[in-house]
Amino acid sequence: GVRAANYAGTSLNSNYSWSFTTESAPPQTPTSKPSPTPSPELKFTPTPIFVTSPTPPATETPTPTIPAETPTPSPAPTPGYTVSMSLSKDMAYLFGDTVVVTVTDLGRNADSASEEVLTTAIKVFGVNYYSGKDLLLDLNEDGADSGTFLATIRTGTATTGGASSNVRSNIGVIKTVQGGTATVEYTGKALTEATISRELTFGSFDATLSFDADSYSIGDYAKMMLADAERNTNHTEAEVLPNDVFIETSPFNTTRVRMVETGADTGAFVGTIQVVDSGGTLEYERIQAAAGETLTITYFDEINTTGYPRVVTATAFVAAVTPSPTATAPMPSPTTTPAPVTCIAASIAAHPEELEIVKNESAEIIVTVTGEDGCVAEDVKVKTKVSKNNPEKIKITPSGQKTDANGQVIFTIKAKKGKGKADINFKAKGVNKKIKVTVYLIK
Repeated sequence: GVRAANYAGTSLNSNYSWSFTTESAPPQTPTSKPSPTPSPELKFTPTPIFVTSPTPPATETPTPTIPAETPTPSPAPTPGYTVSMSLSKDMAYLFGDTVVVTVTDLGRNADSASEEVLTTAIKVFGVNYYSGKDLLLDLNEDGADSGTFLATIRTGTATTGGASSNVRSNIGVIKTVQGGTATVEYTGKALTEATISRELTFGSFDATLSFDADSYSIGDYAKMMLADAERNTNHTEAEVLPNDVFIETSPFNTTRVRMVETGADTGAFVGTIQVVDSGGTLEYERIQAAAGETLTITYFDEINTTGYPRVVTATAFVAAVTPSPTATAPMPSPTTTPAPVTCIAASIAAHPEELEIVKNESAEIIVTVTGEDGCVAEDVKVKTKVSKNNPEKIKITPSGQKTDANGQVIFTIKAKKGKGKADINFKAKGVNKKIKVTVYLIK
């Protein structure tokens, strides 16, 4: 084998790369030889060989690697949670309005796999008026692991619904009054015990009714606009009022207009009806009129700032037809105008069909009687009948009465009890169908 030219004579491994450093051997004492002529001393000096080696992989380097010290992990900081509460609106109308309560509290999101319920986490109560019992509501998580919780407050004449120790609900009704203020309160239970509260004020809306023009020609479509926030009872979709706006040229020629909300939660409604000069009046479709007549629309505004029901009206004129320059057919001889035909009662309607009344308080129900063609049935007797055992719960005045020029009778209902419900049936003379109204009694 090959040996290095050092003193130890180190062997070279066949599969190993080396770098050499020359080193002189120690001097040797020459051996005396009998030959008179000494032989010359030969000295072997190896030529150094330098081998350029590629840097070996870390796992193969013979140089021992000192392991790096593993740092001690620092504990992760505890995240801080911001607990917040907001209301979809700060001012709500007295009846049928909706307020959504949104609470964000990640500390209450204990189960990431399910939508959790924070029981009776919201309390609503009157500040400057008596709202009855406190309204308690659950908060329902808006999606698993969201940490956002929702509840819904509705406005009405009495505090009803909500949650309790054994009832789960995140929806309830708070009693309202004109100019009243209620507090909506949430108390965190996770990383903070601080109570978050928001104020909610209440007020009425005076309904407005109008035409989109001052006059209409025969064949035109008359467009009507109604604004009444209290009729917006569903904040998630556009609503329809089929029995609330009437149009007429006289008490003997009237019909209803279907009013459709312009969008979800707007409280603004629009309706149209065609003005024609023949074919008769048809409910929701057309009203027959003549040039020079006045179109009158009417709406009964039950809840408003006055505290009493009010009638809202608007008018427009039917424009005269401009004479054509072409020759016209001879006018027929004038004939005697027949007396108006009396409207024959054919249907009966009541508004509202459900209502809540607090004990010893009163509310009104409007009953309307119309004919087959939508005409107003005047001077028709309307009677009331209360179901069995209900006379002890409510009092109705009057017990019977004839309809007025608008085909209507207004009945007053007073609650004698503070619990349960009562059904009232209204019957109009000559009309086979009865109409039922349900009254819920509240303490």
